[in-house]
Amino acid sequence: MSRLRHIDGLRAIATALVVLFHGYSRWPEYFPYGDKYVGLPVLSSGKPGVELFFMISGFVILMTLEKCTSFSIFIGKRWLRLFPAILICSAIIYVTGPLLWHRPAGTPTAASLVPGLLLIDPYWLHVVTRLRWPLAEGAMWSLFVEVQFYFVFGIGYFVLGSVRVAVLTFALFVASHAVSLANAAFSSNPGRIGDLVTVLGTEYYGWFAVGACMYLFWKHGQHRYLIMALIAGAASSLVLSGEEAVLVGLSMTALFVGAVTSAPLQAVIGRGILPALGLITYPVYLLHENMMVSLIIQEREAGLPLSDALLPLPPIALILGLSWMIARVVEPRLRKAIARLAGMRDAHRALGTKPGLLPSHRG
Repeated sequence: MSRLRHIDGLRAIATALVVLFHGYSRWPEYFPYGDKYVGLPVLSSGKPGVELFFMISGFVILMTLEKCTSFSIFIGKRWLRLFPAILICSAIIYVTGPLLWHRPAGTPTAASLVPGLLLIDPYWLHVVTRLRWPLAEGAMWSLFVEVQFYFVFGIGYFVLGSVRVAVLTFALFVASHAVSLANAAFSSNPGRIGDLVTVLGTEYYGWFAVGACMYLFWKHGQHRYLIMALIAGAASSLVLSGEEAVLVGLSMTALFVGAVTSAPLQAVIGRGILPALGLITYPVYLLHENMMVSLIIQEREAGLPLSDALLPLPPIALILGLSWMIARVVEPRLRKAIARLAGMRDAHRALGTKPGLLPSHRG
């Protein structure tokens, strides 16, 4: 089966939204241009990109599960897809950290790499060890949400089946927001319960439900699944803070639904450079934030004759080139070696033959 190139195109769009936000607006206290671009359309938030990532994941993961015969096989494939790149990127982050002395997260330590390498949120590591675990790259928070989703959705799929697990995903989203509202109204300590809901990530499950329902529509062509996806997207958008965020959430839903249902839109985002960039989005996502911000500052300190608007472009180009080397050259070889050592050759072969949806929202 060939890759669904428009899904790769959506990955590229989602990554671009996150990278542009981090490169122009996320760190005004660090940027040479301060808050000059804060609040501008597209540059004002990275959440739309994350919302799109999660919708892609709902679609991708349900397709992947239907090709797995057990939960353990599914988790093994997910780990084999995610771990090699995060191992390579963690090494790069650690080695380059001392050279990037303006990193917002500070110089990475060995401990700060542990949550990413384990694919476990620092909160849960703290619960188990009672130690504080820093995080080398803040953008990894969404990866932790997604990995937790794999477990919930994967177990639910093998117990309930495709349709019911999609409904369960949306129900968990509704329940998390109901708990948050009740907690804010009646609890004497709303912070702790709110933090737990955030760490569980169920507040984002509406976006995963959109993707799962759209996969069911894509596969079966029944309009009830399309209606379910639209309801989940509307509900996920309406709980966002601020009218602008709601409109952007609805726009992301419309973009994703359109990409699955509209052949003309598929042709637009499934051709040219977008699908090619979609193939390298995972390492871009892991590497870009601190490296890009520090390089922007160091460019200005070195007197590079670029306007404020152009300063992020050389670091982005560098990260794209590095990510291409990782995704197309280094990572496949490392994955093959890990699969051989772990006795997962069948899983590795499966990753090489499935349609281009297996890498989840960043692969």
